[in-house]
Amino acid sequence: MSAVVYRVFDANGALLYIGSTRDLEARKAIHMADHKSAIAFPMQMCADRWEAEPHPTYEAAKAAEVAAIKAEAPYLNRQHNPTRWRRINGQWAPLLPPYVMAWRTEQAAS
Repeated sequence: MSAVVYRVFDANGALLYIGSTRDLEARKAIHMADHKSAIAFPMQMCADRWEAEPHPTYEAAKAAEVAAIKAEAPYLNRQHNPTRWRRINGQWAPLLPPYVMAWRTEQAAS
């Protein structure tokens, strides 16, 4: 296997993110160690299941990734997925699953 398209799901089965990589374990570690990107918090809080779809080349995986993002509209992908993002105070932010938004509202109130 030269590359994979991976999908990240939350515990409720909602599709959070689609990506492509040559090394899924290294990519998972990067996502989970990230503290700066707009998707870091929701990815780390919500990621429950990762699925990998093998592709013969990285180029094939990249093309499949773009097609999948456009077709499946995951919550945390911004590129190729304009319906799931909005600008807040000049910054791009994902439209998160409703339960995440409710949790963030509860945390802000307490």
